[in-house]
Amino acid sequence: MTQFRVLPTPQGDAYLLRSKRGSYLLDGGVLSGFLPALLRERQVRKLRAVVCTFPSPERLGGVVDLMESGHHVSEYWLPESLAVMTEHARAFNGDWAGWCARWGWSVPARTPAPALWETEASSSDRSAQGAAMLLGLGMGAAFGWVPENEIMHDPLELMLHLFEEVAVRVAGRWGHGAESVSHGMHALCRVLPSGGDQLELGMVCGRMLYAEAASMPIQEMSGRRMVVQSLALAAMTALQSLRCAARVRFFRQTGKRENQFIANHPFKCLNGMEVPLPQPLSRTMTPAAMAVEVKKISNDDEGLVYQYGTAECGVLFGGHARMAFLKRGTALVLDRPTVITAPKQGGIAMEAAYGRIVSRQPEKDIWVRTHYSYKRRVSNLFRAQQNTVCLHNCMHRTVNEILLVFHDGRWTCLAGGGCVCS
Repeated sequence: MTQFRVLPTPQGDAYLLRSKRGSYLLDGGVLSGFLPALLRERQVRKLRAVVCTFPSPERLGGVVDLMESGHHVSEYWLPESLAVMTEHARAFNGDWAGWCARWGWSVPARTPAPALWETEASSSDRSAQGAAMLLGLGMGAAFGWVPENEIMHDPLELMLHLFEEVAVRVAGRWGHGAESVSHGMHALCRVLPSGGDQLELGMVCGRMLYAEAASMPIQEMSGRRMVVQSLALAAMTALQSLRCAARVRFFRQTGKRENQFIANHPFKCLNGMEVPLPQPLSRTMTPAAMAVEVKKISNDDEGLVYQYGTAECGVLFGGHARMAFLKRGTALVLDRPTVITAPKQGGIAMEAAYGRIVSRQPEKDIWVRTHYSYKRRVSNLFRAQQNTVCLHNCMHRTVNEILLVFHDGRWTCLAGGGCVCS
């Protein structure tokens, strides 16, 4: 029996697919700590693969939670842009004044102090170095922080310094700058690192930076807030990949239709392909170039699209893609009963995607959508589908987990309310 669930994460997307071939999780919602508990409650002890379709907070956060929890996962499939960001951070040219100025901070200019990492470093060393720099860049965007030159050549030293700086700054804000709070945090930061390695220190830094970004005004969602969250999550992903027992695979969006199954799995990545780890950059990255690269990973209009399929049924995971890889005059044809994750949670922003999905048995398909504001307009194309289900159970406005089961040639809804949004 095949089951499809939309998990009730606090925010974002998390889809659980259970079949004879094993269990798969696609996206994980925001960084909240909820996801490992949700899986344990549903007795999901092992996952064949955990997939991130795009490295935005609403999908990558829960994946980071799962990596840190040590849940039994055989493989992680991550967007290549995460690994690329790590290499970009390693190549930052040290113009901290220029970097901070991009986010509204005025700091004294000084001779740039780039981190002169070894070009021939191992992949694990490169991940640690890149993670440290990503956190440093997050600190610069969040607080206008500029590191001392002396710490820029050792990732552990940089991580220790970051740990103290972010803890004291966040605690100072919580304590309204009280001197006692600042002194206390300085003392605590001198003691704690002795019991933790660079991964643990980096994860604490990343979580505090992420929380700091979440406290920023919502008006900064497209500015500092999103940048700091993206940098923190990319750093935490790089750190977790160092200790993760699972195989980590990276997928690059190709911008064209791909039609090959991922080896040993009943899945296709319809607009991407697996790629090796990126090589070290041979050039340096300026603040302007870094800002462009960071913003790329927070623009989710064209994420990776995955399709699960057997001879009986299918599931299409394309909720954040315009399906632009399907060229004019072509379409994605669904020839078996399919669950389809609605583009942009059923919103109007991606209506073009609906016209690129053609079903031969639309009465047997089910369209699902996850978190979506009741104040926002729902796409007429979503409402026109014959079978629609809403995680928010929009009739009663309560979050209600969606559970669909495939049996006797049909998908049956066992949990979740029909969508009546107008």
